[in-house]
Amino acid sequence: MFPEASETSGTSQKVNLGWTGVIMDIAESGVFGDASSTGKTLLYDVLLYLFKKQQDQPKQK
Repeated sequence: MFPEASETSGTSQKVNLGWTGVIMDIAESGVFGDASSTGKTLLYDVLLYLFKKQQDQPKQK
């Protein structure tokens, strides 16, 4: 759960929280309400929201 930092890389590793992390990130914007309300939102709606956000991002070379 708490991996040791690699001395050679000098950077910390990020923990993947899966869908819980996605819910927490979306809840920060408040688009579906708080984390509890966001967790109860239909998966289809959440995926459409994520797809729209991905399309809104400018293309990077």
